[in-house]
Amino acid sequence: MLFYIAAMVYRADYGSGQLIANLIGPLAMTGILAVAAWRLLRADRRNIWTALFWFRLSTGAYFGFGTCVVFGVNYATRVYIESFYKFFDDDILKMNLVVSVSVVLVLGAARAVILLSGPQRVRQTGNQTQGQALPGVGMLFLVVGLSVNYGLKVPQDFGWTNSQIPGAILGLARFTMLGIFMLTLWSLERARWFLPVITGITAVEMVFQLLFFAKSGILMTLILFLLAFLWRKITLVRAGVCAILIIGTYVVTTPLVSYSRAQLDAVHGRFAKIGFGARFKVLTSYDPAVAHAFAGGKEIQYALLRISYVSAATLVIAQYDDGVPGDWPELLPAVFVPRALWPEKPIISDIGRDIYELGTGRRSSFAGAGVFAEAYWAMGWWGVIVYMTIYGVILGVLTNLAARSLREGKWFLFPVVLMGLQIGFRTDGHYILDVAGAGVIVAWMYLILSFGDRLLRSLSRPKYPVGLAYIRSLRAPPTESRR
Repeated sequence: MLFYIAAMVYRADYGSGQLIANLIGPLAMTGILAVAAWRLLRADRRNIWTALFWFRLSTGAYFGFGTCVVFGVNYATRVYIESFYKFFDDDILKMNLVVSVSVVLVLGAARAVILLSGPQRVRQTGNQTQGQALPGVGMLFLVVGLSVNYGLKVPQDFGWTNSQIPGAILGLARFTMLGIFMLTLWSLERARWFLPVITGITAVEMVFQLLFFAKSGILMTLILFLLAFLWRKITLVRAGVCAILIIGTYVVTTPLVSYSRAQLDAVHGRFAKIGFGARFKVLTSYDPAVAHAFAGGKEIQYALLRISYVSAATLVIAQYDDGVPGDWPELLPAVFVPRALWPEKPIISDIGRDIYELGTGRRSSFAGAGVFAEAYWAMGWWGVIVYMTIYGVILGVLTNLAARSLREGKWFLFPVVLMGLQIGFRTDGHYILDVAGAGVIVAWMYLILSFGDRLLRSLSRPKYPVGLAYIRSLRAPPTESRR
């Protein structure tokens, strides 16, 4: 943070000072965050499921390495990026300062929450039932997720039905990923014969995510599958192999998904609901040479393009500096009221359309600037202070909750853990959606699942002593049994 301030004060000829700061600063931040994330894993492998771990990785990837991408891409890609917003070194420097201040505030607020919560005490009852609960809860999540996904979501997305299904119900399709993780972990530990089955289910799910042209769904399914292999022991070799598989999948699917979405937009319209056959035809028609011609003959590096948010972030920061702040905070009350109780509830996801319209003049797609830039866009530096502090408090609470739930073996609360992980990871998302909205959802989910967890534990707990314990209770003196 002080490094960027010094760079803004010092003005070298032709802006070379700003250029050097924009290269060194993000790389240094990425290294610091990566080392801190590794130390978290060394302290406790289960920290890989905490919001703060993924916050560090996401920030380093999108606003550390991703910021430096604009200086290393080829000419066609740089022109494509700047077609959204023409930024300069001073703009990037201002964005880097916003990011660095935000990171300090988020980590500081989260640290304060963790320290104030005191030492975590583990209930032994959870660990005793952990092995027995894992396959049952995993199968429950898998069945619910697959039922919602292929019984409701697939027919709707493929245009086989015109029924409108609430998003809260469709969101249960994410339970599939939870079931995949739990059953993969169970098969690795106690049922090796089931590993081919769950691997096949994972592969099928990734294929359908590809048919949805959903790169994030593909990656999240793969990540949760691989995290089961890192549950008991995390080494540099294992982590490296998993990272290679994830990065390789990202590199392969990014141009394919981008091409398929462009074809869908050109032929059917961006949000058209087309069937299995049409989607499969789009995917199988992909050819690098055809995609190259379809992109106007430009060698655009899509894989690098997707992790850089410089153009959108500098755009919204400049909007506030020019006296045009974002109005998304006015919609914050809407995240607390379900649409069933407020039929005319505004569509809070339109913030993505707003940013895309600012950059292109069209309202046909979505764009994101990241939560750091959006906080500044709302209220300037006061927005960064207020919203990033709240973000840090949320991440601190979710990190504590995840650590406690995993240590106590409360697998029924695992959807809350996953939601917390995603809130920490979505630094590239929208604050109103991925922090405020998701925070409200995870709070309700925790209350409901906590009640379900207590109910299941009370039903599984024996009411009367059995076996040897029962015989001993009969032999015990009256006074001793009263004690």
